[in-house]
Amino acid sequence: MSEPGECKSACLAALAAGYTHIDTARAYGNEHEVGEALNEAGVNREDVFITTKLRRMHATGFEEVLEHCQKSLQYLDTDYIDLYLVHAPPEDSDHRAPVWNGTLSGTRLGQGNRRLKLWGTPS
Repeated sequence: MSEPGECKSACLAALAAGYTHIDTARAYGNEHEVGEALNEAGVNREDVFITTKLRRMHATGFEEVLEHCQKSLQYLDTDYIDLYLVHAPPEDSDHRAPVWNGTLSGTRLGQGNRRLKLWGTPS
């Protein structure tokens, strides 16, 4: 969605200016640059609120939610995500409950300490 390094530079500048919230998504293809910026900026992770999102096309079931959440955690290189949103509700209504339960499970489970703090669906 942007030139390589552009997101990282923007995040570094924002963090240096005192920004405390970064909104990203797997669909944007820049979670890894956000993670790099967080590591290089020298800020405490708990002082920055990170929002990321699950793409509608990946919101197909319980296990898929957990799999894509773990990928986001890896790309962001963080132990937790402050807010994990389902970009849009699954079109197939049969997938909605398993996706919802997957996001809820992410707040309680995770590999090691990796987890979600909050979850939801934007309006």
